Amino acid sequence: MKIFAFYLCLFSVLTLAATAQENINASHKIMGMDTTGVEAKLIGIAMTRPSYDITLHQEYIARHELSKARNSWLNLLSITLDYNQFDFQPSANNTAYVYPKYFFGLTIPLGYIFSRGSEIKTAKENQVIARDTRAEAARTIVASVKTKYRTYLNYQSMLAVQNIVVNDEQAVFLQVEKNFRDGKATIDSYNSASKVFNSAILQQLQYKLLSDQTKVDLEHDLGMTLEEAIKQ
Repeated sequence: MKIFAFYLCLFSVLTLAATAQENINASHKIMGMDTTGVEAKLIGIAMTRPSYDITLHQEYIARHELSKARNSWLNLLSITLDYNQFDFQPSANNTAYVYPKYFFGLTIPLGYIFSRGSEIKTAKENQVIARDTRAEAARTIVASVKTKYRTYLNYQSMLAVQNIVVNDEQAVFLQVEKNFRDGKATIDSYNSASKVFNSAILQQLQYKLLSDQTKVDLEHDLGMTLEEAIKQ
């Protein structure tokens, strides 16, 4: 029975490895990282989340701040339009009065002359920072989604193999238990089989817990369940 279980486990591991290799061969790059088709879909979904959307808005703000700094020289110009009652009512004695109606002004503060260049440079640097922040956020999302998804698949594979081990150890334990009741097995052999069986169950529960935790973390990045994301 144990030899059969060993070969069955080995076959399962080799099958999973071959599937993983096929996924790697079908990969392409996102932010310079090799990514499978499913991972690319998950990454695209994760990049619609507010955490990444914020970096886009920060870049837009930096772009507008640069435009504002470049156009700040318009604040030096002033135009005034003036009207009075003589503009609307003719003079009684036909006397012509001349009043200035339009005023143009130009004010150049000394501080502006020395600070404008620095303001534009600061705005440019803020734009670069915003662009780099967005790119780094994208790389972080790619790495996070890839790591969590592949870790989840790995735990799922380990859990599948461990399920086979548990079933095998359960069969062995039940046989030893029957032999023990029939007086054909010693207490030591019964305790040994029970210990191995319980250890296999514990390992199964640990893999299940790790798999669930990784899936929850991944779904937090996606903003939806993994099943919903894959179906999109």
